[in-house]
Amino acid sequence: MASRGRARTSWPASYPPTCRGSARNLGVRSGKSVGSAMRSHSAIFNLAATICGGGVLSLPYAIGQLGFVAGPLALAAVAVVTDASLQLLITAARRMHGLSYEDLAVKTYGKAGEVVTVLLLFVLLLPSTVAYLVLIADLEVPLLEYLFNDSHALGPATRPLAMAITLAAMSPFCFQDSLHALRFTSFISFSSTLLLAGAVLVRAAQCAGGWGDPPEQCGAGPGEGDSLYPESARDVLLAIPVFATAFLCHFNVLPVHNEIHDADRIRSVIHWTMGIVLALYLLVGLGGFYVGRERTCGNVLLNFPADDGAMALGRAGLVVTLSMSLPLLAVPCRNTMLRLFDLVNCDWARGRRRRRSSVGIATEETPLVAAPGPPTGGA
Repeated sequence: MASRGRARTSWPASYPPTCRGSARNLGVRSGKSVGSAMRSHSAIFNLAATICGGGVLSLPYAIGQLGFVAGPLALAAVAVVTDASLQLLITAARRMHGLSYEDLAVKTYGKAGEVVTVLLLFVLLLPSTVAYLVLIADLEVPLLEYLFNDSHALGPATRPLAMAITLAAMSPFCFQDSLHALRFTSFISFSSTLLLAGAVLVRAAQCAGGWGDPPEQCGAGPGEGDSLYPESARDVLLAIPVFATAFLCHFNVLPVHNEIHDADRIRSVIHWTMGIVLALYLLVGLGGFYVGRERTCGNVLLNFPADDGAMALGRAGLVVTLSMSLPLLAVPCRNTMLRLFDLVNCDWARGRRRRRSSVGIATEETPLVAAPGPPTGGA
C-alpha cells in the first residue's frame, strides 16, 4: 500500500549547506514535511484562478479561426493534454521526491538543468505579472469612463494612477508565503470571471432571440456563412497557441501538491479544475463568437460598445479576476527570483572556496626559502 506521507526535502550532495536554505523559497519547512493545510476545494480554486486570466478575451477569436465544430473540439483536446501533462508532472515529483520544477530539473539534468529551469520560469512569470498590470489598467480606464459618462473627464495620468493603486492594493497578498494563504483571493478571482461569462451569454442570447438592440460587431452586423472547420493551416496556427496558453498553470501545480491536505486527491483536483475551466471557456468562447461571427475581434470586449451596461459589469468582473490572480503570479515569480539569487551566491561561494583551497594547497607544496640575511664580517 502506498504511503500517504510526504517526501522530505532531498538536496543533491553537490549542494553546500549554505545553499540548501532555498527550501524557504519552495514553500518547504526545513527538516519537516510540507505544509498540509490546503483543502481540495481550495486547491481547485487556486489552480482555476491561476488559469483564468486575460487569455479568456481571445478565446472567441480563436474558436472563430477554427470554426463552430473544430474550435470547441480543439479547446477540449488542449484541456485533456494539459491535464495529462500535469499528471505526469505530479508522477515525476513523487517518484523523484521533487518539491518544485527546479528540484526535478537538478535531479534529472544536474546543475545546468536547474539553472536553465529557474531562468525560464523567471522569464515566463515576470513578463506575465507585468502584462497583468497593464491589462488591468487597460480595463479600468474604459470602466471609469463609463461610470463618469465622459471620456474627457479623465486626464492622461488616470492609467498609470489606476495601475499604481491596483499594485498597492494587491501588494500585501504578493508577500504571502504559501498559496494556501491566497485561497480567498483565488475564490473571488474565479467567481468574478462568471460575471464576464454571464454578460457574454446575455448578449449571445440577445442575438439568438432577436430581442433588444443587437450588440456592436466591430462596426458591422453579424457575420454570415460561418465555417465549421478551419479553412487553412494559418487558422490552426493562430488558434492553438491561444488555447495552449489559456490553460497554463504548471508553475503552481507542484506548490499546490505540496500544500494540499490529502496528496492522493491531487489528481482528482486536476481533473475537476480542467473540467470547470473548460466549461467556462466554452461558454465565453462560443458566446463571444456567436455575437461577432467572422468579425470577432482578438479582444472580445471590442465587439461591444463602450456604453454597454452588461459588458461594463463583465469588464469589472474581469478587473477583479486579474487583480486577485496577480498574487498567484507574483508569489512564484518572487520565489523564482530569490532562488536565482541563491544560485548566483552559491556559485560565487563555491568559486571562492575553490580559490582559497587552491591557494592553501600551493602554499603547502611550495618549499619556503629563507631570505638572505645581512652580510657578516667586514670587507
